[in-house]
Amino acid sequence: MSCATGKHCCQPSAPASTRCAAPSNGRISCLGGSPAYADYLVFGAFQWARAISDLEVLAAGDPIGAWRGRMLDLFDGLARRAPAYGD
Repeated sequence: MSCATGKHCCQPSAPASTRCAAPSNGRISCLGGSPAYADYLVFGAFQWARAISDLEVLAAGDPIGAWRGRMLDLFDGLARRAPAYGD
């Protein structure tokens, strides 16, 4: 079972190798729904880091990076248009 199948891969009982990297990632990529409060809460920390530092907090290819990209694109890319380092 993997996240690509959408079959409860984010459940704590799923094998660690098939679980999503973070609960926020599970909300969007595994379950396919719209972001929940927890997604916005975690995203806020990433957006803050993006705005105040040029340090890349996520490695290239990190699955959380894909989640963050989808969050940046919500609301017609509102968060992506905010001033940030590296843009």
